[in-house]
Amino acid sequence: MRRKYSILLVSLLSVATQIYASTTDPVTITPKFQQRKNSPFYNPWFAGAGVGGQIYFGDHNKQLPFGKRITPNFDLYAGKWINANTGIRAGINGFQIKGLTQNGSHSTGEVYNAAERLQKQEFKYLYAHADILVNMNNVIDGYDNERIYSFVPYAGIGIMMTANEPKATKISPNLGVLNTFVLTENLHFTADVRGNFVGDSFDGEVGGRRGEGTLTVSLGVSYTFKKRTFYNWR
Repeated sequence: MRRKYSILLVSLLSVATQIYASTTDPVTITPKFQQRKNSPFYNPWFAGAGVGGQIYFGDHNKQLPFGKRITPNFDLYAGKWINANTGIRAGINGFQIKGLTQNGSHSTGEVYNAAERLQKQEFKYLYAHADILVNMNNVIDGYDNERIYSFVPYAGIGIMMTANEPKATKISPNLGVLNTFVLTENLHFTADVRGNFVGDSFDGEVGGRRGEGTLTVSLGVSYTFKKRTFYNWR
């Protein structure tokens, strides 16, 4: 009799275990790449500012020592991420350019080399531009909200204008790299390297070059106004 009860008890426990297992919800692990969504509703606005140095490549500037051509630069911008990979922004940067002139344009009156008729040159300028940004980390490895560093190359076009006589306004394309480092959930440290191309006569002198341009390096911060939340279409 005891043996029959033991067999019955074991059978009941086996059935109960199977019923419990069939009614328990399975554990689902969501891959990291599914935690993003290409939807404008979730994509944040951002703004930033930076300061740094710049150098202008003009007709006679190479005859001036490199260090004496470096001038301060400021950078202000705002934009929006369209999705986890691509963003757009508009910005302004500029301040002052230093170089040399042979025809007296933007001359400070100080003679640099009398034999070559070179005088020191200074003038203020402003560059307003619009850029398309691509977050290469997200393109290659997917969005990761724990990522500390992002490599963001960009290309854009803008208008470069002088603030002093002789006045000049030129269309100017640019290429650059924005390096971002996470400080807090919404605040990033940035290192921005940009080069832009402008016509030969921007500095008031035509010297037979195909064009002139600036190289700018600035350090700053950017602020994201909304927490980044991307989900995948999949």
